[in-house]
Amino acid sequence: MPATPEGKVKSSVKKLLDKLGAWYFMPMQNGMGRVGIPDFVICLQGYFVGVETKAPGKRKNTTPNQKRELAGIKRAGGISVVVDDVSQLEHLEALIRDRKTEASKAAAQPARPDKGYKHYPNSGDFAVQRKDHHRRPPSSP
Repeated sequence: MPATPEGKVKSSVKKLLDKLGAWYFMPMQNGMGRVGIPDFVICLQGYFVGVETKAPGKRKNTTPNQKRELAGIKRAGGISVVVDDVSQLEHLEALIRDRKTEASKAAAQPARPDKGYKHYPNSGDFAVQRKDHHRRPPSSP
């Protein structure tokens, strides 16, 4: 059975993701889950990426549900793209490299202890510092 035009694009995307060492899966759309999820849900070099594939020439034919989900990924800080040719993903590594550079510059900024957070450098986590300003003064006899 010959592959559909979109199926050929998906196959090319899989090959590229394997070459890049990405973790990915392709959610099965069966009407029971969330509508509009991208064809590929990917973790690449620590970044969340959603890729919607289309048949060649149909890149602008995303549904309103797909547009909503792709926009939601971007709002959450992830990367989302629509492609109708695998060559449109070649910029993905450069985009991630740029984001890592921005993140390392932000990490070089000194922590702001006045904001009530403590940074644990080895874990990359922040935790709210406990403040004892609401402790009651000792009662007098």
